Amino acid sequence: PILEIHDSDEDVWVLGQSCAMLRFLAHRYRRFGSNEKERARIDAILEHVRDIQLKWFRAKRRPARDSNLISYLSCVAGGQEHMVSDKLQFLKNDLSKLLIALENALPPNNPLPWIIGLEPSLADVAIYHLLATPELTTEPQLTASFFDGDRDYVRTALARAPRLRACVHAFAMLPSIR
Repeated sequence: PILEIHDSDEDVWVLGQSCAMLRFLAHRYRRFGSNEKERARIDAILEHVRDIQLKWFRAKRRPARDSNLISYLSCVAGGQEHMVSDKLQFLKNDLSKLLIALENALPPNNPLPWIIGLEPSLADVAIYHLLATPELTTEPQLTASFFDGDRDYVRTALARAPRLRACVHAFAMLPSIR
């Protein structure tokens, strides 16, 4: 993706790379923390989210290793076993553990629902993007588009991470998101 930035009629420039664009916009619109401590914490949350994303991508690509599982999945998934086993393992077990680790890394005394500070920050955007997309209804529903639509697994994992869940729901209720 490319972001075209108009600083003035004469000063138009282009920025590539989605993470760079997100950080630029967060700085420009004061969503990257109000002090050095908040900025460092937001950055740490972004790295946690990136770790979860990378582990998900690896799980989706890794071939199955258990021969019994391969045989079973061949029958049920029509030969898609190499894509199913580690993906399912990630969704059933790893995602909950990773979200609990992320939840434990959050600043302990920040008022709900936001992760850092008193208003939405880039950390909230990253968590929302990872865990939810509201459906077009009056109440936000988790669709878990990042995790290939496996929303039941995401809901189960989020049940064990109340601060993350509160953030996702509050972010989904923002008028500009709905």
